[in-house]
Amino acid sequence: MAAFREPNLQHVLMLARDFAVGKEAAARAYVQYQPERIAIVVAGNDRVQRCYRSLSFPAIISAVGSPVPTGSLYHSGPHQPNIASDIAACSSDLWIDVKRDLRAPSLYEQVYLQQNKFAMILLRLEAVPEESAEERRLDEGWRHRFHSGRR
Repeated sequence: MAAFREPNLQHVLMLARDFAVGKEAAARAYVQYQPERIAIVVAGNDRVQRCYRSLSFPAIISAVGSPVPTGSLYHSGPHQPNIASDIAACSSDLWIDVKRDLRAPSLYEQVYLQQNKFAMILLRLEAVPEESAEERRLDEGWRHRFHSGRR
């Protein structure tokens, strides 16, 4: 795993080939041993079939059996079968629960379209940068004025 820097579905395909295992078995191992916060969603017929996520990745809000979110990269553009797409930013609230008062983390998606309308979707979550003390002070001051009725 040290040889793989940024998470990428191409790594899963290489692992499956090199260890003579199925792509899904390689995906489960990849998620388990990848140090980044990632998840791999297995989709079939436009629905979430299975989801494998690292321990540090939050729960996926699209339950098994539910449709793949409409705004997902999975639905945009024609993907070439058996070729991993480019990695693209997506709205984090498509896949995870984003708390109202917190800054949303950056989420990236990559799609690998397979046979019979199946696909693997890699999700990579970047940590939210820490707010500076000044940003927190300004935010708390704004909330206090807003909630106390002052203008």
